[in-house]
This record gives sequence, structure tokens and C-alpha cells, in this order.
Amino acid sequence: MRRRASILALVATAAALAQEDKYWHGESTKPIHVVIAANRAHRAGLLNVVASAVNATGTDSERLRFLLLAPKGEGEGLAKEAFCAARRRGRVVAREFSPQLINNPEALSANARLAEPLNYARFFVDQLLPADAETAIYLDSDVTVRASLADLDAVARRKFAANATALVAVVPREYKNVCKGFVNCRHSEVRRVFPRPETELHAFNAGVVVFHVRRWQTQRVRDRAKAWILENAKTTERRDRVYTLGSNPPFMLAVGRRWVALDRRWNCMRGLRKQRLHNTRCWADAFVRHFPGGRKPWELSAENRRALGYDFLVPPSCAALNATTVKPPKIIESSEGRRARRAARLAKARRRKPPVRKEERVPKWVHVVEE
Repeated sequence: MRRRASILALVATAAALAQEDKYWHGESTKPIHVVIAANRAHRAGLLNVVASAVNATGTDSERLRFLLLAPKGEGEGLAKEAFCAARRRGRVVAREFSPQLINNPEALSANARLAEPLNYARFFVDQLLPADAETAIYLDSDVTVRASLADLDAVARRKFAANATALVAVVPREYKNVCKGFVNCRHSEVRRVFPRPETELHAFNAGVVVFHVRRWQTQRVRDRAKAWILENAKTTERRDRVYTLGSNPPFMLAVGRRWVALDRRWNCMRGLRKQRLHNTRCWADAFVRHFPGGRKPWELSAENRRALGYDFLVPPSCAALNATTVKPPKIIESSEGRRARRAARLAKARRRKPPVRKEERVPKWVHVVEE
């Protein structure tokens, strides 16, 4: 009996491992939602995130559902360019969107780069994605993807299943003291919500985040972030503010302790001028390379990009899709020539497949303008 029980246990374990192996190796058919936001200055970076994500995700890239966000008036042609960069794989929706958490955007940050409204688009993932979206991967436009996003999605789903309170999956920055440079831990409101902020708050970078969309929505995390931003905007005195940076501190404060850790290789960072020691340990085999800071790698020459470890994968033709074309001069031809061309067009039309009914067409790329 004991031997039979042992055999049954081994069979059950093998079945569970096989199921897990099936899940981990991309046989899940669930869509992978990827959100990227960028203004026109970062458009080249956004297109490269799409291209690198498709390239790294391989056979699972048809599961990718890109939602690309651009400011009002800057979304023209973005979906078409991104679908070209994706080599016509997955689905692409480009939306003109200007997030507004507070009435006075100038109070978001004293630094103009950090006060860019699209930096706050990540707070709206639950509002922007389809109602049936379970998870969503948010990527900054200055990253390059080097490992399958299907693996990242699978890792995050497994961690969310193990932690029922987790809102996001992020890469922690253990080497950063959250009370030095991120949050004013002496602030009364911070102390009220987090009695021991030194241990209750953790630093992480929000450039690579996997959201549990339903929990984010039901727990109204965006409202919490808004409350922290408004609290911070009450004064301009640096020493009296909750934080002095941009969107990362209110994100950390709104999430609090409700996050799970990803492998550091999913968000390995370096600046253009120097690389810190703690990041050199993950750089060679990084899953996602991240280039924060004012200058961006796509602004460099191809040689310097390669030396930096930034692979620019967007074909030049993709960025030229919306260039104004000059019509060729009209050619005067004989009536015989016109009849011959017309006959050729009719013959070609007869060889074509019957058109798909309109209601069955599923667009591969869509451009949405905000009302």
C-alpha cells in the first residue's frame, strides 16, 4: 500500500510539473497586454521597445497586445509604424491620451522631464485596458527587451497566485534607502500611514512593472496615488514636501507593501555616462535593459549604441511610413495602353480571393483619439 501511495504521489507530482512546464513554455493562449507611453521625442524608443519585445518573445509574440499612449496631437501614424516595427505580429492599439491626476500639472514635479504627464499613464492601466485584462506589463520607452515577455507574464502570474494582496510585480532596489532621495520619511502624513517607513517602504523603479489589473482597480490605487500627489503639492518648500522627484515616489507610496519581487534581470539599469557596480552584475544576461536619465541611447550613433548594449531593431522604413509622398507626374499614354492596363487589372482582380465580410475583419492596428 505504501509503495502504491508513493507511486501515485510521484505520478501526481509529474503531472503537476508537466502542467507547469506547459504553462512556462508559452502554451498558454492568454493575451499579454503591454503598455508603453511616449511623447514624440521618445517615439523612436517606443518603436524599439515594440520591436525588441516581439523579437525576444518569439513564437509567443502573436499573444502580445500593445497599447501605445501618446499625447494629444502626437498619435498620428503611431499604430501603423509600431505594427511595422513588430513585423506585423501581435496587435497594436495607439491612443492619444493625456493623463491628468490633478488640476495643476505644474505641481507634479519641479523637474520638467519628471513632470511629463505621460509618466503618470501607468496609474491608469485599469481604465485603459479591456475589462477582461488580468495582468499588464508596463514598460518605459527607454528599455530594450531581451527575454520573452511570455516568461515575464508567467512569472508574475505565479507570484500573484501565491500572494493574494500583491498589486504589482517589480524589481526591488535593495541598495537604495527609500528615506534618502525618494520619500521624506519625517513627513507627518508618511508617518501616519507608515509608522515605520524605513522598513515598511521599499525602493523600486517603475520602468518595468507587471500589474494585477483587477486588484489595482478594485483597491482604487490610483486614488491613493492622487492623494499623495495632492499632499505633496501643498507646499513648495523642499524640506516640507513628501517627495521631490516625479511619478516614482507616489507610485511606491500608493503600493506600500503590496508588491512581489521580480528577478533583478527584468529591470537592469545603467546611465549613458556611467554604470554603477550593482548593475554590472545583471547587465550581461539582463532580460530587460533600462537606460534612465535625460539622454537616451537612440540619440547616439549606431556604433555607440552597440557599445552601450542598446540594440536598435526598428527598420528605417517603419519610421518613414507617414512621410509625405510626392506624386509622380501624370504620364500621357495611348488608348491601347489604357485598355491593356485595364485588362491587366481585371485579370488580377479575378485571381484574388473573395473578400472577407466586414464584420469578420479584426484590425491588426488601431489609432484611437481621446474624446
